[in-house]
Amino acid sequence: MIADIEVFRSALETLDDYIARAGRHDLGEAARAVRLRRPLQYAHTDAVSLERRFTVVEPVGDSGWTLLVAQSYELVMARLTDALWQLAAVGALLALVCMLVVRKLARHVSQPVEGLSSAAARLGRGEYDMPVPYVARRDEVGQMARTLEHARGSIQRQLREIADMTAARQKLESELSIAREIQQAMLPPGQAIDREHAHLEAYARLEPAKAVGGDFYCFIQTDPDCLWFAIGDVSDKGVPAALFMARTVTVLEVAASTHESPERVLAEASRRLVQGNDACMFATVLCGRVDVRTGACVLASAGHDAPLLLHADGRVETLPVQPGPPLGFEVGDVFPLWSGTVPSGATLLAWTDGITEAFDADDQAFGAERIPDALQPGATAREQCEGLIAQVHAFTGTAPQSDDITALALRRRLDSAPASPEAPPSQETAHADATVHSP
Repeated sequence: MIADIEVFRSALETLDDYIARAGRHDLGEAARAVRLRRPLQYAHTDAVSLERRFTVVEPVGDSGWTLLVAQSYELVMARLTDALWQLAAVGALLALVCMLVVRKLARHVSQPVEGLSSAAARLGRGEYDMPVPYVARRDEVGQMARTLEHARGSIQRQLREIADMTAARQKLESELSIAREIQQAMLPPGQAIDREHAHLEAYARLEPAKAVGGDFYCFIQTDPDCLWFAIGDVSDKGVPAALFMARTVTVLEVAASTHESPERVLAEASRRLVQGNDACMFATVLCGRVDVRTGACVLASAGHDAPLLLHADGRVETLPVQPGPPLGFEVGDVFPLWSGTVPSGATLLAWTDGITEAFDADDQAFGAERIPDALQPGATAREQCEGLIAQVHAFTGTAPQSDDITALALRRRLDSAPASPEAPPSQETAHADATVHSP
């Protein structure tokens, strides 16, 4: 079949006969495709009209027939062009519609996201008062909004808690500062007792590791010629230790006013401090009494380090004070008594373990062996305490203070006066270097 209104003269006329009769040699390839029963599509020029044509050959199944269609190439291209323009128009219209739909959807999604971004930016700037929008939506945007709102509420609660904690901390620090002042006021200042040609300097220095501490010292003068003194260290640090320290000082002062011997003072304090001590706190105490005129000294220890005696010539002597049990655990009655003399020009020095156990950055302790090197013969009691504590701080350097630091010094001296030939040797000269130990 040929599409260009030309009919075979006879039903028996073949395509080859038609080509030969009509001079359509341009259909030779189509004839070969018919004979071979295979499809073919090709463009060619009509040998008669010289018109550009497009021919298609397609076998019709197993019927033995072959369909041949020839059409003007320009007409095919024109229709194809029209189809392409229609397709392009429809495509452009669909693209425009899709763009509008996508834009609307994007606006539907982007606006909430922008709102959430603005809310997140406000949270980042610390603005927590404005609520997060879109929390009522049931999609992913709503889920993100609810998450941000939950975070905002949580941050607000934490800020309120931090503000409350800060206020409570400031109040506590203020109270601790007042407690520190009260505790420092409880500690007596240095004392100087003058009796004719005899003089006694008493001084102590306490540096708590926290606002308040558990170290303590006291000077008690129950007799014009005698001075009671004590230095101690309460277990633990901070407020509990400060409270137990105040109780211990009060008990020692009361006991010293009713007893004449340090061993009895410690025994009485031991009995009283055990009462109501459910926290099982305890204190180590060195307690003593010194006579200003004669230098006679008696000491007793409740688990405290033995003191040093620095002589006028620079010789350092560790006094053999035997320790008894600490105060507070259980009632103790045995506190060995040491008796001796503080010679003229000598200094009695006691301390708490905040000095011996002061650690440097390498975790090395100051130790008791460094104390004698920090002492200066001839220095006042105050200079001895401050010099020793300065050496401790120089040793520890930048390491934090781990415990309360306390030093106590008693220095006895006599005014030099010419003695008459008839005058007997002074009591001070007779007992300058004598020390007597209790049995």
